[in-house]
Amino acid sequence: MNMFMMIVIMMITFIDRSKELSFLEERYRSHRAELIVMYGRKRVGKTFLLRRFLSGKKGVYFVVLRLGNIFKRSQRQ
Repeated sequence: MNMFMMIVIMMITFIDRSKELSFLEERYRSHRAELIVMYGRKRVGKTFLLRRFLSGKKGVYFVVLRLGNIFKRSQRQ
């Protein structure tokens, strides 16, 4: 099996995320507006988990790819 096939298989396989899916399902069924921040190491399936969870549901998620210094004051005063 070559490296490309291994990566594709890893991307398709959804490994034991029942705890995380249960948490998201509880929050979704509460019918309250909630903000859930999901963070962690790269390439562990955060976006895949959200997409899988939201499949067939009304919802939205945002992806932040890079965060700069949001507290730095503008020098143009």
